[in-house]
Amino acid sequence: MPSSRFRVLRWWPALLYPLALVAGWAALAALDADSRRAWLLAASTNLDNLGSHPVRSLAASAVLSENDAAAWVVLAALGLAGLVAAVGPVRAVAVALAAHLIGTAVSAVVQLGRR
Repeated sequence: MPSSRFRVLRWWPALLYPLALVAGWAALAALDADSRRAWLLAASTNLDNLGSHPVRSLAASAVLSENDAAAWVVLAALGLAGLVAAVGPVRAVAVALAAHLIGTAVSAVVQLGRR
């Protein structure tokens, strides 16, 4: 039987990512309105950002949210906890990253269609 320490460490994705969301929200809240808009624009996964700085915009968009920070934190914690319970922590992170990348790709295709 795994030790209690191992059982707690198993849940790190469901703890770490919501904390990253809180940190991103707090960082945005500390900025003035113009700086906040600039950060959110830089974090957007629009075609311009994906063309010029894809990794930075993908990473930033994962933790910066303009609206409903509390809802995103709760949803992230619950969703990742469910994934960790179902497939384990490493696979949960892989699924979450894949979902972020696939969602961004779908969004980019939609944006291309509108141009």
